Amino acid sequence: MKPVHLMFVLATGLAIVNGQLVTNTSGEAGELCGLHHRCLSISYCNKSIGNYECLCPDDLVGNGKLGCVRNVSNTVFIQSDPHVKNLYHEFLTVGTPCRYRVMEYIYNDRFWAKVYADNFLYHGGKYFVNRIEMKAGVSKEPLSEIPDSSKLTWLSVLIEGNTTSEGHYQFKEWRKNESISWTTPNENTRFLQDGSEIVTHYDDVNNMAIILAYDVGLKISFRPADIFALESSKRMPLVPGAVITVDDGELAKTQFSETDISSTPDGPSVKRLAVELNVTLNIFAIFLTLNNYRVNEATSDNQECDAVVRDFGNMCTYIQDEFDAVKRCGHLYLDQELLVCVQSKYLSEEFLPLAFKLCIQATCGKNSPSCHKLKKHITDVGCDLPKPIEELNCGTDVQLLLKSVENNAQVECPA
Repeated sequence: MKPVHLMFVLATGLAIVNGQLVTNTSGEAGELCGLHHRCLSISYCNKSIGNYECLCPDDLVGNGKLGCVRNVSNTVFIQSDPHVKNLYHEFLTVGTPCRYRVMEYIYNDRFWAKVYADNFLYHGGKYFVNRIEMKAGVSKEPLSEIPDSSKLTWLSVLIEGNTTSEGHYQFKEWRKNESISWTTPNENTRFLQDGSEIVTHYDDVNNMAIILAYDVGLKISFRPADIFALESSKRMPLVPGAVITVDDGELAKTQFSETDISSTPDGPSVKRLAVELNVTLNIFAIFLTLNNYRVNEATSDNQECDAVVRDFGNMCTYIQDEFDAVKRCGHLYLDQELLVCVQSKYLSEEFLPLAFKLCIQATCGKNSPSCHKLKKHITDVGCDLPKPIEELNCGTDVQLLLKSVENNAQVECPA
Protein backbone atom coordinates (compact mmCIF):
# COMPACT_ATOMS: atom_id res chain seq x y z
CA MET A 1 0.00 0.00 0.00
CA LYS A 2 1.22 3.48 -0.85
CA PRO A 3 0.70 6.52 1.36
CA VAL A 4 -2.06 8.78 0.14
CA HIS A 5 -1.24 12.37 -0.62
CA LEU A 6 -3.66 14.46 1.40
CA MET A 7 -4.18 18.01 0.23
CA PHE A 8 -5.86 20.51 2.54
CA VAL A 9 -6.78 23.90 1.12
CA LEU A 10 -7.77 25.34 4.46
CA ALA A 11 -9.64 28.45 5.40
CA THR A 12 -9.20 30.95 8.17
CA GLY A 13 -8.49 28.69 11.15
CA LEU A 14 -6.77 25.31 11.51
CA ALA A 15 -6.03 23.31 14.64
CA ILE A 16 -5.82 19.72 15.83
CA VAL A 17 -8.23 19.27 18.76
CA ASN A 18 -8.98 15.92 20.42
CA GLY A 19 -8.10 13.89 17.35
CA GLN A 20 -9.93 16.07 14.85
CA LEU A 21 -8.85 18.43 12.14
CA VAL A 22 -10.73 21.65 12.92
CA THR A 23 -11.35 24.28 10.24
CA ASN A 24 -13.19 27.59 10.67
CA THR A 25 -14.72 29.69 7.88
CA SER A 26 -16.77 32.88 7.81
CA GLY A 27 -17.36 33.72 4.14
CA GLU A 28 -20.33 35.71 2.84
CA ALA A 29 -20.80 33.59 -0.30
CA GLY A 30 -22.32 35.46 -3.28
CA GLU A 31 -24.79 38.28 -3.75
CA LEU A 32 -27.86 38.79 -1.59
CA CYS A 33 -30.96 37.56 -3.45
CA GLY A 34 -34.17 38.84 -1.91
CA LEU A 35 -34.45 39.70 1.76
CA HIS A 36 -32.97 36.57 3.26
CA HIS A 37 -30.80 34.34 1.07
CA ARG A 38 -27.40 34.61 -0.55
CA CYS A 39 -26.37 32.85 -3.74
CA LEU A 40 -23.23 30.81 -4.20
CA SER A 41 -20.25 32.90 -5.24
CA ILE A 42 -20.45 31.46 -8.79
CA SER A 43 -24.24 32.00 -9.10
CA TYR A 44 -26.22 35.13 -9.87
CA CYS A 45 -29.55 36.50 -8.67
CA ASN A 46 -32.34 36.64 -11.24
CA LYS A 47 -34.85 39.35 -10.31
CA SER A 48 -36.70 39.57 -13.63
CA ILE A 49 -39.26 36.79 -13.21
CA GLY A 50 -41.24 38.28 -10.33
CA ASN A 51 -39.34 36.20 -7.85
CA TYR A 52 -35.80 36.29 -6.54
CA GLU A 53 -33.93 33.18 -7.64
CA CYS A 54 -30.27 32.18 -7.53
CA LEU A 55 -29.31 30.73 -10.91
CA CYS A 56 -26.25 28.70 -11.85
CA PRO A 57 -23.89 29.84 -14.64
CA ASP A 58 -24.97 28.96 -18.18
CA ASP A 59 -22.83 25.81 -18.36
CA LEU A 60 -24.10 24.42 -15.05
CA VAL A 61 -27.44 23.39 -13.50
CA GLY A 62 -28.73 22.69 -10.01
CA ASN A 63 -29.41 24.84 -6.97
CA GLY A 64 -27.77 28.26 -7.18
CA LYS A 65 -27.86 28.58 -3.39
CA LEU A 66 -26.25 25.23 -2.62
CA GLY A 67 -24.61 23.51 -5.58
CA CYS A 68 -24.14 23.92 -9.34
CA VAL A 69 -23.24 20.80 -11.34
CA ARG A 70 -22.92 19.66 -14.96
CA ASN A 71 -25.67 17.05 -14.82
CA VAL A 72 -28.44 16.72 -12.23
CA SER A 73 -29.05 13.12 -13.31
CA ASN A 74 -25.99 12.02 -11.35
CA THR A 75 -26.45 14.30 -8.33
CA VAL A 76 -28.35 14.01 -5.06
CA PHE A 77 -29.26 17.26 -3.29
CA ILE A 78 -29.99 17.25 0.45
CA GLN A 79 -31.57 20.67 0.86
CA SER A 80 -32.67 22.37 4.06
CA ASP A 81 -34.71 20.30 6.51
CA PRO A 82 -33.65 17.81 4.91
CA HIS A 83 -35.47 17.83 1.60
CA VAL A 84 -33.85 15.27 -0.71
CA LYS A 85 -33.86 15.47 -4.50
CA ASN A 86 -32.74 12.04 -5.65
CA LEU A 87 -31.14 10.74 -8.85
CA TYR A 88 -34.59 10.08 -10.31
CA HIS A 89 -35.49 13.77 -9.81
CA GLU A 90 -37.97 13.01 -7.03
CA PHE A 91 -38.34 14.99 -3.82
CA LEU A 92 -38.76 13.38 -0.42
CA THR A 93 -38.24 14.30 3.22
CA VAL A 94 -35.97 12.18 5.39
CA GLY A 95 -37.09 12.67 8.98
CA THR A 96 -34.78 10.73 11.29
CA PRO A 97 -32.31 11.71 14.01
CA CYS A 98 -30.20 8.63 13.21
CA ARG A 99 -27.42 8.10 10.69
CA TYR A 100 -28.76 6.94 7.32
CA ARG A 101 -27.32 5.78 4.02
CA VAL A 102 -27.98 8.23 1.21
CA MET A 103 -26.26 6.43 -1.67
CA GLU A 104 -24.37 3.25 -2.46
CA TYR A 105 -22.81 2.21 -5.76
CA ILE A 106 -20.17 0.08 -7.46
CA TYR A 107 -17.84 2.10 -9.68
CA ASN A 108 -15.78 0.80 -12.59
CA ASP A 109 -16.12 -2.82 -11.33
CA ARG A 110 -13.49 -2.39 -8.59
CA PHE A 111 -14.55 0.44 -6.32
CA TRP A 112 -17.42 0.47 -3.81
CA ALA A 113 -18.69 3.78 -2.43
CA LYS A 114 -21.19 4.57 0.31
CA VAL A 115 -22.39 7.96 1.53
CA TYR A 116 -24.03 8.48 4.91
CA ALA A 117 -25.62 11.49 6.57
CA ASP A 118 -26.57 12.39 10.13
CA ASN A 119 -29.40 14.77 10.94
CA PHE A 120 -29.59 16.97 14.02
CA LEU A 121 -32.75 18.46 15.51
CA TYR A 122 -32.56 22.26 15.55
CA HIS A 123 -34.67 25.24 16.56
CA GLY A 124 -38.34 24.93 15.62
CA GLY A 125 -38.22 21.13 15.43
CA LYS A 126 -36.34 21.11 12.12
CA TYR A 127 -33.82 18.49 11.02
CA PHE A 128 -30.67 19.58 9.20
CA VAL A 129 -27.69 17.50 8.11
CA ASN A 130 -24.76 18.09 10.43
CA ARG A 131 -22.45 15.18 9.51
CA ILE A 132 -21.44 13.55 6.24
CA GLU A 133 -19.42 10.35 5.89
CA MET A 134 -17.93 8.96 2.71
CA LYS A 135 -16.79 5.33 2.81
CA ALA A 136 -14.79 3.93 -0.10
CA GLY A 137 -13.33 0.50 -0.76
CA VAL A 138 -11.26 -1.08 -3.50
CA SER A 139 -10.96 -4.68 -4.67
CA LYS A 140 -7.96 -6.29 -6.34
CA GLU A 141 -10.34 -8.29 -8.51
CA PRO A 142 -13.49 -7.22 -10.40
CA LEU A 143 -16.40 -7.16 -7.96
CA SER A 144 -19.05 -9.85 -8.17
CA GLU A 145 -22.74 -9.08 -8.52
CA ILE A 146 -23.09 -9.48 -4.74
CA PRO A 147 -19.68 -8.28 -3.49
CA ASP A 148 -18.12 -9.30 -0.18
CA SER A 149 -17.20 -6.10 1.67
CA SER A 150 -14.72 -7.96 3.88
CA LYS A 151 -12.46 -8.56 0.87
CA LEU A 152 -12.04 -4.87 0.10
CA THR A 153 -9.66 -2.29 1.54
CA TRP A 154 -11.68 0.54 3.10
CA LEU A 155 -11.17 4.14 4.14
CA SER A 156 -13.76 6.51 5.59
CA VAL A 157 -13.82 10.29 5.87
CA LEU A 158 -16.22 11.93 8.32
CA ILE A 159 -16.91 15.67 8.48
CA GLU A 160 -19.11 17.32 11.10
CA GLY A 161 -20.30 20.90 10.62
CA ASN A 162 -21.60 23.46 13.10
CA THR A 163 -21.55 27.20 13.72
CA THR A 164 -19.76 28.93 16.60
CA SER A 165 -21.69 32.19 16.15
CA GLU A 166 -23.87 33.68 13.42
CA GLY A 167 -22.05 33.48 10.09
CA HIS A 168 -19.07 31.62 11.57
CA TYR A 169 -18.82 27.96 10.56
CA GLN A 170 -16.69 25.19 12.04
CA PHE A 171 -15.83 21.83 10.47
CA LYS A 172 -14.28 18.83 12.23
CA GLU A 173 -12.75 16.07 10.16
CA TRP A 174 -11.80 12.48 11.01
CA ARG A 175 -10.48 9.54 8.98
CA LYS A 176 -10.17 5.81 9.55
CA ASN A 177 -9.26 2.57 7.79
CA GLU A 178 -9.57 -1.10 8.77
CA SER A 179 -6.71 -0.99 11.25
CA ILE A 180 -7.45 2.26 13.09
CA SER A 181 -10.35 4.03 14.76
CA TRP A 182 -11.41 7.56 13.85
CA THR A 183 -8.25 9.64 13.94
CA THR A 184 -6.73 12.96 12.92
CA PRO A 185 -5.96 13.26 9.18
CA ASN A 186 -2.23 13.37 8.51
CA GLU A 187 0.31 12.56 5.85
CA ASN A 188 0.72 9.03 7.23
CA THR A 189 -2.89 8.06 6.59
CA ARG A 190 -2.81 5.24 4.05
CA PHE A 191 -5.40 4.27 1.50
CA LEU A 192 -5.90 1.89 -1.36
CA GLN A 193 -3.17 -0.35 -2.77
CA ASP A 194 -2.63 1.57 -5.99
CA GLY A 195 -2.12 5.06 -4.61
CA SER A 196 -5.75 6.09 -4.86
CA GLU A 197 -6.59 9.14 -2.81
CA ILE A 198 -9.27 11.11 -1.06
CA VAL A 199 -8.77 14.86 -0.95
CA THR A 200 -10.58 17.24 1.39
CA HIS A 201 -10.60 21.00 1.28
CA TYR A 202 -12.71 23.83 2.63
CA ASP A 203 -14.35 26.65 0.69
CA ASP A 204 -13.91 29.70 2.92
CA VAL A 205 -16.10 31.88 0.66
CA ASN A 206 -19.19 29.66 0.54
CA ASN A 207 -18.52 27.96 3.92
CA MET A 208 -18.49 24.42 2.57
CA ALA A 209 -16.53 21.24 3.19
CA ILE A 210 -15.51 19.40 0.00
CA ILE A 211 -14.66 15.70 -0.27
CA LEU A 212 -13.13 14.49 -3.54
CA ALA A 213 -12.65 10.76 -4.13
CA TYR A 214 -11.36 10.56 -7.67
CA ASP A 215 -11.10 6.78 -7.94
CA VAL A 216 -14.75 6.29 -7.02
CA GLY A 217 -15.80 9.28 -9.14
CA LEU A 218 -17.33 11.12 -6.19
CA LYS A 219 -17.57 14.72 -5.01
CA ILE A 220 -19.44 15.83 -1.89
CA SER A 221 -20.08 19.44 -0.88
CA PHE A 222 -21.51 20.06 2.59
CA ARG A 223 -22.69 23.15 4.45
CA PRO A 224 -24.26 22.86 7.94
CA ALA A 225 -27.12 24.94 9.29
CA ASP A 226 -26.35 28.30 10.88
CA ILE A 227 -28.12 27.63 14.18
CA PHE A 228 -27.54 31.18 15.43
CA ALA A 229 -29.15 32.75 12.37
CA LEU A 230 -31.98 30.23 12.62
CA GLU A 231 -32.68 31.11 16.26
CA SER A 232 -32.42 34.87 15.79
CA SER A 233 -34.27 35.47 12.54
CA LYS A 234 -35.84 32.11 11.61
CA ARG A 235 -34.07 32.56 8.24
CA MET A 236 -30.60 31.42 7.26
CA PRO A 237 -28.79 33.50 4.61
CA LEU A 238 -26.86 30.42 3.43
CA VAL A 239 -28.97 27.36 2.62
CA PRO A 240 -27.71 24.27 4.49
CA GLY A 241 -27.37 20.83 2.95
CA ALA A 242 -25.16 18.52 0.91
CA VAL A 243 -24.57 17.93 -2.80
CA ILE A 244 -23.39 14.42 -3.75
CA THR A 245 -22.20 14.04 -7.34
CA VAL A 246 -20.98 10.96 -9.22
CA ASP A 247 -18.77 11.51 -12.27
CA ASP A 248 -21.21 11.73 -15.20
CA GLY A 249 -18.52 10.61 -17.63
CA GLU A 250 -18.55 7.16 -16.05
CA LEU A 251 -22.27 6.64 -15.40
CA ALA A 252 -22.33 3.65 -17.76
CA LYS A 253 -19.79 1.95 -15.49
CA THR A 254 -21.68 2.78 -12.29
CA GLN A 255 -24.08 0.32 -10.63
CA PHE A 256 -26.30 2.18 -8.15
CA SER A 257 -28.19 0.45 -5.37
CA GLU A 258 -31.90 0.48 -6.21
CA THR A 259 -33.05 0.39 -2.58
CA ASP A 260 -31.59 3.69 -1.37
CA ILE A 261 -33.44 6.97 -1.00
CA SER A 262 -31.17 8.20 -3.81
CA SER A 263 -32.79 5.70 -6.24
CA THR A 264 -30.91 5.61 -9.59
CA PRO A 265 -30.93 7.85 -12.71
CA ASP A 266 -33.29 5.31 -14.35
CA GLY A 267 -35.44 4.61 -11.28
CA PRO A 268 -37.13 2.91 -9.57
CA SER A 269 -39.48 5.65 -8.52
CA VAL A 270 -39.52 5.94 -4.74
CA LYS A 271 -42.87 7.72 -4.97
CA ARG A 272 -44.38 4.90 -7.03
CA LEU A 273 -43.13 2.26 -4.60
CA ALA A 274 -44.66 4.17 -1.68
CA VAL A 275 -48.02 4.34 -3.49
CA GLU A 276 -47.92 0.63 -4.35
CA LEU A 277 -47.18 -0.21 -0.72
CA ASN A 278 -49.93 2.14 0.49
CA VAL A 279 -47.66 4.21 2.72
CA THR A 280 -46.82 7.89 2.70
CA LEU A 281 -43.59 8.96 1.04
CA ASN A 282 -42.15 10.20 4.35
CA ILE A 283 -42.89 6.89 6.09
CA PHE A 284 -41.41 4.93 3.18
CA ALA A 285 -38.24 7.03 3.37
CA ILE A 286 -37.85 6.09 7.04
CA PHE A 287 -38.42 2.43 6.13
CA LEU A 288 -35.66 2.58 3.51
CA THR A 289 -33.19 4.22 5.90
CA LEU A 290 -33.85 1.57 8.56
CA ASN A 291 -33.83 -1.35 6.14
CA ASN A 292 -30.53 -0.28 4.58
CA TYR A 293 -28.74 0.35 7.85
CA ARG A 294 -28.52 -2.99 9.60
CA VAL A 295 -26.40 -3.70 12.64
CA ASN A 296 -23.21 -4.43 10.64
CA GLU A 297 -23.31 -0.81 9.41
CA ALA A 298 -23.67 0.61 12.93
CA THR A 299 -21.13 3.19 14.07
CA SER A 300 -21.84 3.06 17.83
CA ASP A 301 -21.59 6.86 17.85
CA ASN A 302 -25.20 6.75 19.01
CA GLN A 303 -25.96 3.52 20.83
CA GLU A 304 -29.71 4.16 20.86
CA CYS A 305 -29.74 4.50 17.06
CA ASP A 306 -27.79 1.27 16.77
CA ALA A 307 -30.30 -0.39 19.10
CA VAL A 308 -33.20 0.84 16.93
CA VAL A 309 -31.71 -0.87 13.88
CA ARG A 310 -30.92 -4.03 15.82
CA ASP A 311 -34.44 -4.35 17.26
CA PHE A 312 -36.03 -3.46 13.92
CA GLY A 313 -34.11 -6.28 12.23
CA ASN A 314 -34.53 -8.85 15.00
CA MET A 315 -38.11 -8.22 16.17
CA CYS A 316 -39.88 -7.30 12.94
CA THR A 317 -39.80 -10.79 11.42
CA TYR A 318 -41.76 -10.17 8.24
CA ILE A 319 -41.93 -7.29 5.78
CA GLN A 320 -45.50 -6.58 6.88
CA ASP A 321 -44.35 -6.31 10.51
CA GLU A 322 -41.72 -3.78 9.44
CA PHE A 323 -44.24 -1.63 7.58
CA ASP A 324 -46.80 -1.79 10.40
CA ALA A 325 -44.14 -0.72 12.89
CA VAL A 326 -42.79 2.12 10.77
CA LYS A 327 -46.29 3.41 9.96
CA ARG A 328 -46.88 3.83 13.68
CA CYS A 329 -43.44 4.53 15.12
CA GLY A 330 -42.40 6.80 12.24
CA HIS A 331 -44.65 9.51 13.64
CA LEU A 332 -42.16 9.92 16.49
CA TYR A 333 -39.74 11.31 13.90
CA LEU A 334 -42.33 13.21 11.85
CA ASP A 335 -44.85 14.72 14.29
CA GLN A 336 -44.04 18.43 14.21
CA GLU A 337 -45.54 19.24 17.61
CA LEU A 338 -43.45 16.53 19.25
CA LEU A 339 -40.28 17.65 17.45
CA VAL A 340 -40.78 21.26 18.56
CA CYS A 341 -41.39 20.11 22.13
CA VAL A 342 -38.32 17.86 22.21
CA GLN A 343 -36.05 20.56 20.81
CA SER A 344 -37.44 23.35 23.01
CA LYS A 345 -36.64 21.30 26.11
CA TYR A 346 -33.10 20.60 24.87
CA LEU A 347 -33.49 16.87 25.42
CA SER A 348 -30.60 14.56 24.57
CA GLU A 349 -29.94 13.25 21.06
CA GLU A 350 -30.90 9.79 22.33
CA PHE A 351 -34.44 10.82 23.38
CA LEU A 352 -36.20 10.15 20.06
CA PRO A 353 -34.21 7.01 19.11
CA LEU A 354 -35.00 5.55 22.54
CA ALA A 355 -38.70 6.31 22.00
CA PHE A 356 -38.53 4.66 18.57
CA LYS A 357 -36.80 1.59 20.03
CA LEU A 358 -39.51 1.25 22.69
CA CYS A 359 -42.15 1.59 19.97
CA ILE A 360 -40.52 -1.19 17.91
CA GLN A 361 -40.47 -3.40 21.00
CA ALA A 362 -44.14 -2.63 21.67
CA THR A 363 -45.26 -3.33 18.10
CA CYS A 364 -43.04 -6.01 16.58
CA GLY A 365 -41.98 -7.39 19.98
CA LYS A 366 -45.54 -7.36 21.41
CA ASN A 367 -43.98 -6.02 24.61
CA SER A 368 -46.51 -4.42 26.96
CA PRO A 369 -43.93 -2.96 29.44
CA SER A 370 -42.12 -1.26 26.54
CA CYS A 371 -45.43 0.25 25.43
CA HIS A 372 -46.01 1.76 28.88
CA LYS A 373 -42.40 2.98 29.03
CA LEU A 374 -42.81 4.61 25.61
CA LYS A 375 -45.77 6.73 26.66
CA LYS A 376 -44.18 7.61 30.02
CA HIS A 377 -40.92 8.50 28.26
CA ILE A 378 -42.73 11.21 26.28
CA THR A 379 -45.31 12.49 28.78
CA ASP A 380 -42.84 12.71 31.69
CA VAL A 381 -40.97 15.50 29.89
CA GLY A 382 -44.20 17.42 29.24
CA CYS A 383 -44.70 16.54 25.56
CA ASP A 384 -47.95 15.33 24.01
CA LEU A 385 -48.16 11.89 22.43
CA PRO A 386 -48.55 11.71 18.64
CA LYS A 387 -51.98 10.31 17.86
CA PRO A 388 -50.77 6.90 16.55
CA ILE A 389 -48.79 6.44 19.79
CA GLU A 390 -51.67 7.64 21.95
CA GLU A 391 -53.96 5.10 20.24
CA LEU A 392 -51.61 2.25 21.10
CA ASN A 393 -53.32 0.34 23.93
CA CYS A 394 -50.68 -1.01 26.27
CA GLY A 395 -52.65 -4.02 27.47
CA THR A 396 -51.07 -7.42 27.92
CA ASP A 397 -51.61 -8.40 24.29
CA VAL A 398 -50.26 -5.58 22.16
CA GLN A 399 -50.78 -7.64 19.01
CA LEU A 400 -54.56 -7.20 19.33
CA LEU A 401 -54.16 -3.46 19.61
CA LEU A 402 -52.48 -2.80 16.27
CA LYS A 403 -55.74 -2.89 14.34
CA SER A 404 -55.73 0.88 13.84
CA VAL A 405 -52.55 0.62 11.77
CA GLU A 406 -53.54 1.15 8.15
CA ASN A 407 -53.28 -1.50 5.46
CA ASN A 408 -52.79 -4.83 7.20
CA ALA A 409 -52.67 -6.66 3.86
CA GLN A 410 -49.47 -8.56 3.12
CA VAL A 411 -46.90 -6.45 1.30
CA GLU A 412 -44.27 -7.64 -1.15
CA CYS A 413 -40.71 -6.62 -0.39
CA PRO A 414 -39.65 -3.84 -2.79
CA ALA A 415 -37.13 -4.80 -5.42
